[in-house]
Amino acid sequence: MLVVTHGNDTPSSGLALLRNDCQNYAHLYAQKRVAQLEALNDGR
Repeated sequence: MLVVTHGNDTPSSGLALLRNDCQNYAHLYAQKRVAQLEALNDGR
């Protein structure tokens, strides 16, 4: 995953780590959501 840093952000800085965690969480949530919708469609 591409992590864009701004200014003094380094990959080990708290802000960069937090941003990366948010991206990862959003990605996982989207995958779960898609799986839920596919399960609903299969149930019809």
